[in-house]
Amino acid sequence: MPIISWEQKYSVGVVEIDNHHKQLINMINELYFAMSNDRGQRLVESIIKDMLSYAKMHFKIEENYMRESGYLGSLQHFREHEKFIEKTQEMAQRCEEGEFVLSFEVIQFLSDWLNCHILESDMKYVPAFKEKGLR
Repeated sequence: MPIISWEQKYSVGVVEIDNHHKQLINMINELYFAMSNDRGQRLVESIIKDMLSYAKMHFKIEENYMRESGYLGSLQHFREHEKFIEKTQEMAQRCEEGEFVLSFEVIQFLSDWLNCHILESDMKYVPAFKEKGLR
């Protein structure tokens, strides 16, 4: 059973971005399932790599939408994206150096991102996207 399920409250009204956010939820659930079956540590490095790939792809697209819509809060939003990438790179570096990165730490980080960034920061651009007719 998933720890987090997609709900309409996560939707920003743009199918492409919503699909990206669903990928994030899938990462959380995949790692949680592995943890529940004592396989979390084996999966954590792979999930961190997926997080970096996800961030580069998703942030580029989301930031382009922000520019296109003229969203006024974009600079602050871009800084939040940079912090996500920095933290994820720091976890990847720790893995490369053989340091133990807890599965729970990664799940907590992604869950916080989902609940703070997506439900708060992303929702701030929704009116600008709607006004521009982005779907």
